[in-house]
Amino acid sequence: MIPRTLAENAGHKAEAVLADIYSHTVDSSAFGIDVSDGEVKNAMEADIFDAWETKSWALKLSFDVVITILRVD
Repeated sequence: MIPRTLAENAGHKAEAVLADIYSHTVDSSAFGIDVSDGEVKNAMEADIFDAWETKSWALKLSFDVVITILRVD
C-alpha cells in the first residue's frame, strides 16, 4: 500500500514500481522506491533510513495521548 501511494504521489507508474519491488524482495526485504528517480533500491546500500523527526513526533504525540487519557480518569 505505501509503495503504491509513494509512487503515485511522486508521478511514477505504481504498477511498474510494485512489480520491480516484488522482483527484488525475493532476496531481501530492504528494498523500496527512491522517489527522486523512480528506481527501486536497497535501502541499506543507498543509506536510506527512517527519519528521526517522524519517530520523535510519534513519541511526543503518543505521550500526549497517554497524559490526556490519565487526566480523564
